Amino acid sequence: MRFVNEYEMTRERFVKWSTANLFKQPVFYIFAAMFAVSIFAWVYFAQHGAAQRWETLAAFMALISLYRGVLYGPMAASKTYRLTKEHTYKNEPWICKVEVSDGGVRVSANGKMHAYVKWERVSSFMEAKSWFDIKVDGDSNQARLAKEAFTLGDAESFKEWMLKEHPEIPYKEVDPAWNK
Repeated sequence: MRFVNEYEMTRERFVKWSTANLFKQPVFYIFAAMFAVSIFAWVYFAQHGAAQRWETLAAFMALISLYRGVLYGPMAASKTYRLTKEHTYKNEPWICKVEVSDGGVRVSANGKMHAYVKWERVSSFMEAKSWFDIKVDGDSNQARLAKEAFTLGDAESFKEWMLKEHPEIPYKEVDPAWNK
């Protein structure tokens, strides 16, 4: 093996990796505008004696925009993490291990191999502030390596090795909304 990356998948790590930065998503501003308009309408209807149903509708729209714009992503990620840990790993620690060799990438969890991918199937190599992604089969699957979790090799030498040994694999930085 050239590089080994091993880490425990915690809820915090899972949520961080599976939700985008809130303020770098264009849809956030749509929900923020919807929230502002709803609050304004709620106050306006209350002060001008509009029918109760209009106040209720404005309050409901404000709550929906707050939930969908801010709370939904982290809550959905937390639920996915909890269900995966319960059903797949029987509430045991979820230990992810990615081994990179000259032949390909081996991905395992809790000591059980999940996949072995040859370099020909790798479609891209991506970098974020705290992780690398090796995307497979047209970006539908990935092996994620935490930069701080290399047990053999290190993040900088891994990046250099990937760029030198596999120039055919496109390198790119992740979208700024996901760069955590």
